[in-house]
Amino acid sequence: MVVAGLFGSSNMHAQHYEREQVSLQHALAFVPTRKGVEAVDHERMTASLALLLRQMHLSEQDLPHILVIQPTPEVAHATGATQSTVRRANPSGGPVYYELWIVGPPKPAEYITGLHLILEEYFSVQISDADRKSDVLRVMRVMDATVSAHGNAGAHGGQ
Repeated sequence: MVVAGLFGSSNMHAQHYEREQVSLQHALAFVPTRKGVEAVDHERMTASLALLLRQMHLSEQDLPHILVIQPTPEVAHATGATQSTVRRANPSGGPVYYELWIVGPPKPAEYITGLHLILEEYFSVQISDADRKSDVLRVMRVMDATVSAHGNAGAHGGQ
């Protein structure tokens, strides 16, 4: 998971905006995927975010906006996104939001790690690599034990 650009922005001295109260139901926004791109399961990703919040003892009511982008291989190449990545955006000094780019088939280990990194940065939480990995593995185990809306238990698309 690439995190370059997450903790630093050319707009670091931008005007201060109060954080908007965003609930779990409205935190994730998905850019529609194009034909030929395996789409991430929206319900599983939202459930993974909810589990991460509980695991990290964070509120479900004060979340950042997270834009989930699954580019085609051509778009990924054109933007230099060679692997899944997290980006912090602060357009024109406005409110901060995050982009979670999922390059290639969606892999829960990658997108759960990306969500974890976003929550760490947004809530100013310092977590060791070992604890982050432990949190991600716990969420993956719970999600693997849960039957999805499609009736597939444990279908997580690899690690």
